[in-house]
Amino acid sequence: MTQSDLLSQAVELDMVEAGWEPTANTYLNRVPRVRILEAVREAKGEGTAQLLDHLKKGEIATESERLLKGRGRLSPFSTPSRPKMSTLPLFFLTSDLPSNDASMVAAK
Repeated sequence: MTQSDLLSQAVELDMVEAGWEPTANTYLNRVPRVRILEAVREAKGEGTAQLLDHLKKGEIATESERLLKGRGRLSPFSTPSRPKMSTLPLFFLTSDLPSNDASMVAAK
């Protein structure tokens, strides 16, 4: 999940904003319990998440679908907005430069 989170942040993907909703059949049965409970906790609070915690995975998915319907932006299913700026890693900017210092000349 960490890699998919990083990728979705890099491309500023927001599935919820695009009209997708997490359902038991399309998503919730396919992710870990902790991911589902994280979304419920964000949408409905810690108490509601604790009420679901003892249920079996399929039951959590079904109940969570109902609880999350129409909730809009949910962090496990969308990425937060970030400032627009170039954040290329330094090696992208310097990987093809000659290695000797003499070749580095500042442009004026």
